[in-house]
Amino acid sequence: MTSPDPAAGPPYCRHCGEPEAARDHSDCELAGFHDAPRFCPQCAATTRLQTTPLGTVAQCADHGQVRP
Repeated sequence: MTSPDPAAGPPYCRHCGEPEAARDHSDCELAGFHDAPRFCPQCAATTRLQTTPLGTVAQCADHGQVRP
């Protein structure tokens, strides 16, 4: 099994969880501009969200913190 190419970007959309190559995700980026990522961009698993006074943090069980 080969590792994903980091230069190619994440394989999944962090807002809808669909593969990036499947369609244009500009609407996801606009809709999710102020929201924390709902899906891990590496494995498409749903993220655990934690809200703090400083904002919301998204965590994938396998890949750790997901950056917006």
